[in-house]
Amino acid sequence: MFHLTVIKPYDDAETELRSALEKHQRREELSVTLLDSQAFSAAVSNQPISYALPPDTDVVIARMYSAFELERRGIPTVEVAMTGYDVIMAVTECIENYHPDKIAIFAPASALVEAKKLSAIYPQEIIFLESAGIGRLRDQMADAARLGVDAIIAGHAALRLAEGIGIPGTLIRSSESNFTRAIDEAIQIIEITRAETEKREQLQNILEFSFEGILSADEEGKIQLINHRARDFFGLREGQDVHISSLLPEVNYAAVLGGATVREEITQVGERVITYNAVPIRGEKENTGVVVTFQQADTIRNLEGKIRKQSHKKGFTARYRFSDIVTASPLMRECIETAERYSAVRSNVLLVGATGTGKELVAQSIHAGSPRSNGPFVAINCASLSESLLESELFGYVDGAFTGAAKGGKAGLFELAHNGTIFLDEIADISPRIQGELLRVIQEREIIRLGADRVTPIDVRIISATNQDLRKKAETGAFREDLLYRLDVLKLTLPPLRARGEDILLLAEHFIHNRDLGVPTKIRAISEEGRRVMLAYSWPGNIRELRNFCERLCVLCDTTIADAEVVRRAMERRSVDETPVPAQETLPDERERLVAALRRTNGSRRAAAEELGWSKSTLWRRMKRYGLL
Repeated sequence: MFHLTVIKPYDDAETELRSALEKHQRREELSVTLLDSQAFSAAVSNQPISYALPPDTDVVIARMYSAFELERRGIPTVEVAMTGYDVIMAVTECIENYHPDKIAIFAPASALVEAKKLSAIYPQEIIFLESAGIGRLRDQMADAARLGVDAIIAGHAALRLAEGIGIPGTLIRSSESNFTRAIDEAIQIIEITRAETEKREQLQNILEFSFEGILSADEEGKIQLINHRARDFFGLREGQDVHISSLLPEVNYAAVLGGATVREEITQVGERVITYNAVPIRGEKENTGVVVTFQQADTIRNLEGKIRKQSHKKGFTARYRFSDIVTASPLMRECIETAERYSAVRSNVLLVGATGTGKELVAQSIHAGSPRSNGPFVAINCASLSESLLESELFGYVDGAFTGAAKGGKAGLFELAHNGTIFLDEIADISPRIQGELLRVIQEREIIRLGADRVTPIDVRIISATNQDLRKKAETGAFREDLLYRLDVLKLTLPPLRARGEDILLLAEHFIHNRDLGVPTKIRAISEEGRRVMLAYSWPGNIRELRNFCERLCVLCDTTIADAEVVRRAMERRSVDETPVPAQETLPDERERLVAALRRTNGSRRAAAEELGWSKSTLWRRMKRYGLL
């Protein structure tokens, strides 16, 4: 809808206007408000013309003095044209009515130019007076009187003043076609204005929703445009007059205005660090200003963090929780209780246990129960990769860092684990050089990609795992002692399966009946004799070996009850002592480690518990179990 306000130039102009509106091809889109002209009253009172326009007015259509005043006030206005033909028609009517000898014409300059060309056909003397605003109208009328004019030709306001001093006159009328052209022009202005407004709003939205602070300055360095990020950063009010040098003194404004470009420069503004670009605004002949875009270093780091979080979609997430650990063993329950306490803090954790004891399962559970659970969980087996490949996987590399490097480079696992947890399995097998780089990462909390010249800050919790004695390796120089202290902040020793006698049958039932193996089976139960065989076995491969055994058992057993014979066939090692081992004799190596720890610490229970990674209450229970109290 186009909202027009029309100032009637004279009383009966409404007839031509209504006719023009009714015939207009876009009449259904027009909303028109009519106002009476205030030109005469303003001329009499010697006050500016004032109109109370409807708030939804798009464009005002007016004539002569009203149009001039509205345009002066910056209100979108279309002037109803007054042509030379309109003036001549009025001259003819004036001569017929009043037979004057001298006529004065008050009209806009454009109409007077056309009228002068036709005025020679009249014998009367004609004086042409250009409309000069409502404030000059009374003086111009007095001038006409002194010149002895017999009649005037003008608009409604001038005629009213002429009547007051006894001079007759004729109204210059506007035809229906004049109003039609004014309506067409008003619609065109509205459409152009709305299109420009839409473009400005689009540009403003682009600026306001940009990740960057954006500002532009003219050739004198005064800020002309600035988005809200830049305003907030510099603490500026909207519309505040400021020079670019007061905001960014490090930017060489003159050089950029001269054609230089600045990209990815770093500077400090107060206590904040930003990276910025500065480029000239190109004009037809010369540069007309400068555009500066910038970002805070903290914003870039946060954005990198969000990008890293997308790694969840790549599978870098913990699948297991403490509730997924199947156990009825008091020993394992105690380990879980300790691990749950470890979850609540951010300290690094060292998991110690034989192969197959579930170290990664516990590591994932610690992560899932920690404040970092929404962050990524990234795992890597350090023993499975060569030194160079492990280095590139852990720390990443830039484009062209080495032959065969992926185009565009690659983020390392430490970067992908930002705000989360990285699990370094088989940590004892990393080379001395990687040990040194890992120590630096832990100390500085930053990494440098291979081939890069900048550091990337990281916030990562490290959970490492080993089945070796790292302290002995440190004593022999095979493992850095300072790195061990960084990794071994919280220690947890996972018991072997043979120490979890209660869990052997429980886990076997879980693997078979919960279809974790993905192998179809008829087995509903294991015979009593078969269960004794399983309990008598030492399970050197621990839970992993038990799972493999269950999978073989499902394949080999064709009956609903798995007897001892098929259980033995499914065993990896056939020499099984079928005499059940008493619970107190299932952990000879644990008792030996406990005795050795007490001997090294001169009987100090606190020191022995710390060395073994146990709580004091756990140490007391183990000493009682092994008859050491």
